[in-house]
Formats: sequence, C-alpha cells, structure tokens
Amino acid sequence: MLLDFFDDIAETFRSCNGLAILMVIPLVLLASPGYASQSFPVFRLQGFESGSNKNGSFGAAIAAEATTHIRLAHRKCFLMRMEETNAARLKDVVRMYPLAIVIILPDAEATLQLSEEQQQNWLEVESMLLEGEYPIPIYFALQSETVMQVLSDLKEITSTDSGSSAAKALVNAIFGNGFQIVASSPAPAQIPVTKFANIMASLINTRKNVELDSLMIVAHYDAFSPSADLSKEVDASGTGPACLLSLAKTLSGLYGSPENQPSLNVNFLLSAAGKVNFLGSNHYLQNNEQASKKMRLVLALDSLNGLEADSDTLYFHRKTAKSTSNAQLQDLLRFQQILEQTATDAGLKFEVVFRRPNADQWFQWEHERYSGYRAATISGHSNPYHPMRKSLLDNGQKINSRKLITKMEVVQKAVLQYLYNVSQVLHEEDQKNYYQQYQGLVSEEEVETLMHYVATQPHSSQYLGKGHPYVRSLYRSLSRYGKLAAIHEFSLDFSPSSAGAASVRKEDVVFYDQKQAIAFAYKVKPAVFDLFLSVAIAAYVGLVYLSVLSVPMLHSYLQSKLLFPQQSSPKQKAK
Repeated sequence: MLLDFFDDIAETFRSCNGLAILMVIPLVLLASPGYASQSFPVFRLQGFESGSNKNGSFGAAIAAEATTHIRLAHRKCFLMRMEETNAARLKDVVRMYPLAIVIILPDAEATLQLSEEQQQNWLEVESMLLEGEYPIPIYFALQSETVMQVLSDLKEITSTDSGSSAAKALVNAIFGNGFQIVASSPAPAQIPVTKFANIMASLINTRKNVELDSLMIVAHYDAFSPSADLSKEVDASGTGPACLLSLAKTLSGLYGSPENQPSLNVNFLLSAAGKVNFLGSNHYLQNNEQASKKMRLVLALDSLNGLEADSDTLYFHRKTAKSTSNAQLQDLLRFQQILEQTATDAGLKFEVVFRRPNADQWFQWEHERYSGYRAATISGHSNPYHPMRKSLLDNGQKINSRKLITKMEVVQKAVLQYLYNVSQVLHEEDQKNYYQQYQGLVSEEEVETLMHYVATQPHSSQYLGKGHPYVRSLYRSLSRYGKLAAIHEFSLDFSPSSAGAASVRKEDVVFYDQKQAIAFAYKVKPAVFDLFLSVAIAAYVGLVYLSVLSVPMLHSYLQSKLLFPQQSSPKQKAK
C-alpha cells in the first residue's frame, strides 16, 4: 500500500497539473493582498513659453511609487503639503530626480490659518515654479478626505522605511506596503491659437453734436497663477472689474438724464490678457485709433484690496514727468489732487508711485500701455512685482470688504468730481456733508456677490474667448449700464499652417494646454518586493524540481527495504 501511494505521487508530479499546483502555491502564499484604489483630481502646473524661454511643467503622465521622504524621492512620485513647502525643500526634491511631484493645497478657508512665514514660503515656491522649467509632471491636488487619508498612510509607511536599525529598515523595505500613483494624461501640447475677448461699453453725451473727449476706465479681468484650472485671483482680477461695474452703474443714471450729462464721454473696457502683457489694451488701441486720440484721461483699476498691511492705502501709479507744464499732464495732476483729497477725507492713506516702463516692452501696470502722461493705475499694491498678484493664495479669503468698498467709493467720488469739475475748495463741514452724499453708491451686497462669483470661477488668461461663461457674465453686467456694449475677440495665432501666423516676440506668451487628470493611488508592495518574490519563487521551484527528480530514487530505496529485507548474517545463522 505504501509503495502504491508513492507511485501515485510520482505519477502526479510527472504530469503538468501537478507542477502547475506547485507553481501556484508560492504565489498564493507570498503575493501581497489586493487593495481597492483611491482616486482624486489633480491639476497640472502651467506650461508656457515667454519669448525663447520655457516655463512651468512639461510632463504629464504619472506611474510611480509614492513617498514623502526626500532621500527616497529618486524616481518616485513625491507628495507634500503646501504648509510644509518652501523653496529650499522643493530644490532638494528636484535634485533627487523624482518622476513626479504632487503638492496638496488646503481649502480656501484653511489658508487663513497659514502663518506669515508659511505664506511667504509659498509665494517663493510659486515664483520658483513659474520661473523654472521642469520636464517632470508637477500637479496640485485639493485637500480632501481621500487625499489626506492617502497622505497619512503614506507618511506612516515612509516612517517605517527608516527603521531604528539597518536590519529592520531592510525588512520594512522588502515586506512593507507602499502606494503606486498613476495618472494618465496626454503630453502638454502647444495651443496654436489663443483667443481673447475685450468687453467694451460707452456712455455718450447726447446734448452736444460735436465729438467730445473721453475718460477711459479700464480693468483687466483675467487671472494667471501656477495652475490654470485653479486660477481665480479675486483681488488681482476681480476688484478692478467690480469697481468698474459699480462706476458704470452710477454714471449710467447720470447720463440717462440729458441735463445731468457731463462734458466728457466715458468709455469702459474690461480688457483681456491683462496677465499677458496687457494685450487687450494693446488690441483696443490698435483698432480704435480715432478714439484713442480723444482720450483725455485713462484710469486703470488693479488689485484694489492689496496686501493686508496696505488695506487702508491707495496707490496712484503714473509715469515720471520731467516737467509739469505738459498739457496732457494737467488733467492727470488735477485728478490726482482730487483723488488724494477724497482718500484723505475717507481716512485712507494716499501715495503716488512714479515708475518708468521697462525697456524690454514687458509692462507691469496697464496704464503703461497708454502713451504719454494721461494715464495712471489705481491699486492697493505699491509693487507690481509682488507675487500675490499671481498667487493661488489670492482666493478671496483676505478681501477686506469694508475697506474695499471705501476705496471704491473714493474712486467714484473722485471720478464724479473730475467729470463735473467740482471745486475742492470747501469748508471742513461742507467737505464732510459732500462726502456723505456719495456714501452708499457702492452696493456692499453686489460687491460681495461678484467677489464670490470670481472666487468660484477659474478664469485663466488662455481660456477666455468670447464664448466663455465668465466673459458672457461680465458682458451682461456691463451691458446693463453702458451703451454700445460689445465683445471684441482677437487671437494670437502661432500655428505653423496658418498663413498669417504670428512670429513669437519677446513680449508674447505661448500657452500649452492644461489637462485636469484623475490620479489613482494603489496600495501595493514596494518594487524590491517583486525582486525578492521572484528569487523566492525561483528557489522554491528549483527545490520542487529537485524533489520530483529524487522521487524514483526514494521509491527504489523503499522498495528495496520493504520487498527485499536484509538476510540474516552467518553468525546469526550459527546461533
């Protein structure tokens, strides 16, 4: 019976089915258990060309093991939170040559909890991201329960990788779990034709038949920050249009009555591509040459809220004048004096900032697009280069509504006094009464509603053609108050097949498409585990193979012992 049993075993292992069973056993015993994947949206860092320079991220797909430890970042996907990020740490990560970087952003309300140091660190990181060229994909992920769970598990796994001893670290590196991050996205492609849309309206003096000079009110409405799909910039791209729309509403009531119409026309321009060298204003000037000659004064409105430290300061940016006798300068100086007085009456600080345009034709304030001494920018920022003007932190949470409305009321009062040539020579009590009649012109509810809308609608420069919902919404708002409202679309065409393709100039920006992707996080064994598993399986199969080969030898040995027992020795026989 025993020999028959061994015969059956040998016959089984001679067949393919037996060997297959032995092959599957180690896979079942050693393979890591399966885990369901977790997914979350990610947003790629902007990619663009400025002249001959490439900036931003030009990678897309991710398929790499994740880590939160810098020394383990080589050829992995590195995850980090905004709160923990600074320029030095980002440089250290990049030096490790990771396959991808994912930065987790807090929600809008959580940004209020960031310390001053954390905010400054992040602004430096944003500048570094926009000014450098990165061949790897760099993504932003919004903080969510799923993302934070993945990050928490990953940090726990990473902490075990650096065990208390080399042996423990080696064991953890082989048998510990890890996360594989996978995001499928096509490689960034250059946008051959970028469309922009100017939104215009006018208020015309109908009492006089002659063509009058005009006051030009302009504000750009587009945003530009490290992520195109997250660009909102409530202060940088929202407060200027809000003030312009409020002015249009107030002035439309005055121009509606012929007896109240001032002796100037007013043109409103919500300009496109403000973050692309103010191409919207440039297009307006090129296509409205006659109207540009009639501009007596140009006022650009930009980032009226400003920094928290400057929330009670109004800055007046204009070109340096060598002589005050210039005819164009007189109107600007008169408005400057009016604005300074009204700001002082409202309890605001007022400061004039002189600046010459850059020689490289890259403008920092919109009034620089308008030649001569007839233009100025009213802003809450003293420095055009402040990184907050292109930051994801400009999400509306730090808008001081009361201060913003006060600034808007000051601008409205100054414009009305300029249009109607109201004397500033008033007694103190008269000044107080005169200012009070302008209070309430700006609707706090309307301003807050518009700020909320801006904060919920990404509106990066390259997306805002005339059909974009954000553009249509602004057009409907302006058309309610201004006459001859229109949307004028223009484009930059860099497609090689286009007969009229534009050549890329130093001041032009060529955008690359920005695709939102879905990242999947799989909990898996580390890559070194696969190597260990392969060696273990090979050793196991080798042992099984040798064992199968030794079955006939074992069979023969047992057969000889059981069927042919040893005969008694001669001494035993003699006894």
